[in-house]
Amino acid sequence: MQGTKRVCFYCLHKLWLALALTLVLLAVLISVLRYSLPYADGYKQHIEQLIYNRYGADVSIGQLSAGWQKYGPALLLKDVQLHDEQQQLQLSIAQTSVRLDFWRSLLNRQLTAQHFELSGLKYYIDADRLLQAGQNAPLDAAPVLDALETLFFRQLAYFSVVDSQLILQNDNNPDFSIMIKQLDWANSGNRHQGYGDLSLAGVTANTVSFVLDLYGDSLAQAFGQLYLQSEQLDVLPLFGKLLPPSRKLDQASINFAAWGRIDKGLLQRIQVELADNSLSWQHQGQQHSLQLGQGQLLWQPAEQGWSMQSGDLTLSTATQSWPGLQFQLHRQHNQWQAGLNQFALAALSPLAQLLAEDIAPLQQLMQYQPNATLTQLQWHSDDGQWQFSGDINALSSEPVADVPGLQQVNGDFVIGAELARLRLHSEKSQLSWDKLFNVATGYDELAATLYWQAGTADRHWRLTAPQLQLKAGAMQLDASLQLDDSLQILAKLQQADASQAGRFFPAPYMLDKVRAYLDQAIVAGTVAEATVLWHGKPADFPYREHQGVFQVQAQLEDSQFEFAPEWPQLSGLSAELLFDNANMQIHTRAGELAGIALHQTVSAEIPDLFAADTLDIRINQTVEASALTQLMLQSPLADNLGKTLQHLGATGQVHGDVLLAVGLKQPTVQAIGTVTFDDTELALAAPAMQLSRLQGKLTFDNEQIKADSLKLHWRGLPLNAALQGENSAQGYQLALQLTGRHQAQQLAQALHQPLQPLVEGATDWQLNLALNLPQSGFTYQAELVSDLQQTALLLPAPYGKTGADRRKLNVTANGNEQRSLLALHYNDQLHFHAELSHEQQRLSRAHLVLAETDIGLNSNGFNVSIDLPQAEFLPWFELLQQQLSDSAETEQPFFPQLSLVRGKVARLDMAPGIVLNNTVFELTTLPDSWQLQLNGTEIASRWSFSKDWQGKGISAALDYLHLPLTNAVLNTDELPQTVAEVIQHPQRWLLQLPPLQLTCGDCSVGNYRFGKVNAKAQSTAEQWQLNEFSADYKRSRLTASGSWQNDSNSAGRSQFSGRLQTANLGAMLDEFQLTSAISGSSADIDFDLNWPGAPQQFAPDELAGKVKFALGEGSLTEVSDQGSRLFSIFSLDSLLRKLRLDFRDVFAKGFFYNSMSGNLAITQGVAQTSDAAIDGVPGNLQIQGYADLVGKELDYQMAFSPKVTSSLPVIIAWMVNPATGLAALALDEVFQSAEVISKINFTVTGSFDKPVVTEVNRHSTEVPVPVRVAQPEAIINLPAADQPQGKQPHG
Repeated sequence: MQGTKRVCFYCLHKLWLALALTLVLLAVLISVLRYSLPYADGYKQHIEQLIYNRYGADVSIGQLSAGWQKYGPALLLKDVQLHDEQQQLQLSIAQTSVRLDFWRSLLNRQLTAQHFELSGLKYYIDADRLLQAGQNAPLDAAPVLDALETLFFRQLAYFSVVDSQLILQNDNNPDFSIMIKQLDWANSGNRHQGYGDLSLAGVTANTVSFVLDLYGDSLAQAFGQLYLQSEQLDVLPLFGKLLPPSRKLDQASINFAAWGRIDKGLLQRIQVELADNSLSWQHQGQQHSLQLGQGQLLWQPAEQGWSMQSGDLTLSTATQSWPGLQFQLHRQHNQWQAGLNQFALAALSPLAQLLAEDIAPLQQLMQYQPNATLTQLQWHSDDGQWQFSGDINALSSEPVADVPGLQQVNGDFVIGAELARLRLHSEKSQLSWDKLFNVATGYDELAATLYWQAGTADRHWRLTAPQLQLKAGAMQLDASLQLDDSLQILAKLQQADASQAGRFFPAPYMLDKVRAYLDQAIVAGTVAEATVLWHGKPADFPYREHQGVFQVQAQLEDSQFEFAPEWPQLSGLSAELLFDNANMQIHTRAGELAGIALHQTVSAEIPDLFAADTLDIRINQTVEASALTQLMLQSPLADNLGKTLQHLGATGQVHGDVLLAVGLKQPTVQAIGTVTFDDTELALAAPAMQLSRLQGKLTFDNEQIKADSLKLHWRGLPLNAALQGENSAQGYQLALQLTGRHQAQQLAQALHQPLQPLVEGATDWQLNLALNLPQSGFTYQAELVSDLQQTALLLPAPYGKTGADRRKLNVTANGNEQRSLLALHYNDQLHFHAELSHEQQRLSRAHLVLAETDIGLNSNGFNVSIDLPQAEFLPWFELLQQQLSDSAETEQPFFPQLSLVRGKVARLDMAPGIVLNNTVFELTTLPDSWQLQLNGTEIASRWSFSKDWQGKGISAALDYLHLPLTNAVLNTDELPQTVAEVIQHPQRWLLQLPPLQLTCGDCSVGNYRFGKVNAKAQSTAEQWQLNEFSADYKRSRLTASGSWQNDSNSAGRSQFSGRLQTANLGAMLDEFQLTSAISGSSADIDFDLNWPGAPQQFAPDELAGKVKFALGEGSLTEVSDQGSRLFSIFSLDSLLRKLRLDFRDVFAKGFFYNSMSGNLAITQGVAQTSDAAIDGVPGNLQIQGYADLVGKELDYQMAFSPKVTSSLPVIIAWMVNPATGLAALALDEVFQSAEVISKINFTVTGSFDKPVVTEVNRHSTEVPVPVRVAQPEAIINLPAADQPQGKQPHG
């Protein structure tokens, strides 16, 4: 026990002794150290060399100082730098302050610092190695760093680091600094614990608190945890780097807590719990914010790399939130992969708007305002090559320039450094447009694939869409495009609605007015197929230097095209629409315009869409004139060209060549063109004229129209015409000139066929028409003029003229659509005024003035005023009956009902030699008839013309009619010829004569008095009949009846029969001043005569028929050869002279007869008799032979048989050798018988004017001489010269 104690005390003694010795030595050492420390800087090179020799590290010490502080030495090192083998700075320390724990250093036999502080430390770390997950991946293998690890991890119980940096380096990125504001580190055995505050340089403005709790003897074997925490971590500096300096966030803060697990000295896992994180800023006066809600992040190493992923995160703004956000980030070797799920681009849109103001690419991107959900976003990077890919859901964007806006588009994309691909697909949505198209493009299905290729130094980037398909109903669009420094598009559109064509007109490449026009013009239809070709730089469009091509070719089917608002639409249109750079054309294949069928005849063109004032539409079509008129009436030209064509009333084929310049800048339409007429028919509205075979061209420029050298026909007559038209304040003014030169008979036939025989020669005339077409209706003035030179008018005096004479003919017309006022003036001698009703197409009133003084149109109905110094009845009667006949044939009479005819004629020649003087007349109308009062020197009468013209006819009551006859008429030789020459052609007008009933109280013609006359006549379809004619004067009566029978092959035939009865023919003939050889004698004459032609066409050479006459007691006396000789056909006066010459005592006082009778047969003007006989007192006369009434020649054989009685004077008178004086007395007393003449035969030949009477022979016989009963009254002594000379002719 004690030994034990001794040993213990011994040991203790030795221990204390050793301790004392040690203390003494230590004191000596400390003293030595204290005195040697101020000279430590002189050893820094030795220290640097010592470190290099021991650790192979290149260390430099800027300054070294030492001293003694309290219980131990203290060192101060400045500007310590450590370089690696490549002489790259790896570690630098601005200042190192070390206070050694002397005693612990002695106890541990190594330097032990009581206080160790590093200030301004910069440690450069390979970021890739730091995050490397392998166990054999130390931070740095340099021995000196191992020594530092031993120092800081084992030797130092406590040290601190202030104002230092861990600089993470990567070859491909700028250095990233972790700022250590304060780090306190404590080593206690194998537990190592540090805590402090750090920040990220350029990322945070304040610090993150952290705690690092490790276990292990070395860093390589250490394990433990890392804890990080931030409250309102200000990350504005990070956004300060990302944002331009002029754009600042108001606030950017992060709140999180993170736990990391460390194993074998390496970080094996970090889990981050996010709290509320937010950004806030001001933009355009409004406050904006973006929050990242609570969530988790997990980082952990992986083989040859690491990975980080998140749980569900929520992004939100003040009004909207986007939950379900997830992301992943992986690294393996040099490969990076990242994923982002359910990321809504709209969450970053407000912030992006802020950033885009100074970031040009972002600003350009944000114009589209993209919005979508990235359901799968993948990023991959490998050795500098990277790629993004992902799926897009509900992509929408706003349209910008020519890029459409999208809605509800899904797709996927792949993006690399050199190439990108985007596939899009959408259904039941639309494409919206900024300026390219007017309205959104709806579709049922959209599919597109786009490729982007990055550019190089010598190649522009390229965007290609090899397939783009859009379907909307029946419409389908297939397109491909390529965009680099130029644009290439090839597209095909099928079965599009043409009425929506405006949606496909590119606004930047067409004038607004052009697009607006086409959008309005294409009303309906189908775009069967449209092809678009674009090749060139859009900026160079429209490629005026041919540096590009832009073409659109569209086929329109069954379309409606409204080329101008007020023009009719083109319907059923089949056309081709072509855009060629700045040129636009439309060519029709078929269609209809206002009922006009079109066949490749309509085209439209805009030569330059960007310098377009007008759209030029050309219509080149042969059409029906009436259809062209209707087209113009439905157009803005309705008030000028339309009304003109309507007024012209054109029918037939015309060729229209119309250019419509539709204003694109101003709402105007200029219509220019020509209308070519080729055998076109015209029906002028006023004056009413039917024209045919119109040839020529009419040109127009809007309201101005002009036509020169027009050729046309009017009723077969060629005319020349000219036409001009223009607007005025009163309306549209149209001037039409018609000129012609024609044969007068052709012109008369065209005007009125019955006038044809009344004219001869040629006629020049000109018609000027001035037409005013206001908004409604029309007014016009027309004038026709002619001097009638070379025109002969075969009219009754005073209106007739020869071709050499000039007579002014002037016809004027003026009116409106309801009526026209017509006026005709002929040589100031004839005037005609009328009012024409256009609705009824007949004259409503008229006035014909046959006088020098024109009294105008002054009453209703049809009035005729006449004031002539002289007129011939027969020519006027022929003219009037022609007109009346023509009027009767007209179903709708052109002239109004005759109301009044009033006038006077100083001298009216009724027939040759028959004159009425100072004639005044007035024709008035009653409800059922016209009443004529006709008075004059020779006539007083009342006439009634029934309006039932053919039924009841005319009745006339004449108080008296005394027609004087001139000497020429009294010459009976000239009368038949005069009457026959009146009219030589068939008188079929007689068939139209109405029934006539005439009474005359006292009628006479010249010296021929007829007394009281009654007559009735009527017409049938083929015959004019004189039913009754009677004339009673004193004791004479003439009755007659007859007819004129029409014959279509000839002039017909007249036949009349009648009876003349008179008590004293001689007295009647004397009163008629018809001197003849007849005295006294009653007469009863029956006649039945006929001749070819009408009654007034009597011609002796055609006369036929028979006459039977019977005369009572009378006598024949000698008459002169001069004057009227009623019985010239027998030449009885010549025969009487012969008998009186031979038998003066018998015929001294005339040839008395008891009766005279006979029958005449007339054939072709030759009157023949075989039984004419005179029962005379002195003897009987038998006549046979003929008289030629035409040649006026005679050939008769006459036999005179004396009557021998017992009267001695008679016997003596007829003795063959008559005795004289006493011989006769002796004879009477002595002789018992005597030889007397029993028969004398004569021939009468020669002419009516110079008959030749020739005694042919005589016959004698013996007669007994009675006893003298009386003394002869006288003794006839015939001189020798008076004795008969035998058969000598006498005349």
